[in-house]
This record gives sequence, C-alpha cells and structure tokens, in this order.
Amino acid sequence: MKKEIMDILKIISKPYAYEILETLSIIPKRYSQIEVCKVDRTKTKRLKELKKFGLIENMIVKGKDRNFIAYIITRKGMDVLDKLKNLKL
Repeated sequence: MKKEIMDILKIISKPYAYEILETLSIIPKRYSQIEVCKVDRTKTKRLKELKKFGLIENMIVKGKDRNFIAYIITRKGMDVLDKLKNLKL
C-alpha cells in the first residue's frame, strides 16, 4: 500500500500528469482533446502511466461512422485528485 502511494505521488509530480488528471475530471476526452500537454510523446507517456496505476481508463465512444477511444478518470483517480486539492502547503 505504501509503495503504491509513493508510486502514484511520483507519477503525479511529473510534468503534465496532474493537469491531465484534472482535465479528465471535468469530462472524458479523446487524445486530441487533451490540450494541457502539446508534446505528443510526453502526453502518451503520462496517459500510459496514469492508466497503469488505475487513475484513468479507456472508454469507447460511438460515432456515426466509427468508434473512438476516450480517456476517463476512475474513482481512484478522483480520490487522488481530491486529496491533492485538499493538501495545504
């Protein structure tokens, strides 16, 4: 449990991880709609890391002609985000 908390804090402290999590807390978004990080390589890496620890997950969005993958924050991700917002430094 303690190791998982440390790993999550390590990920959240990386550039754009917190911002991505916060963006997804408002509404699910497709990859191209996540605009807080303009560098694709960094954005892809952060999404994989957040997904690995169960903070976000993929969701299929049905379109007219095809389906799309969107990212959505999980309950665990919301809990982490709420705790971080309540920290008083």
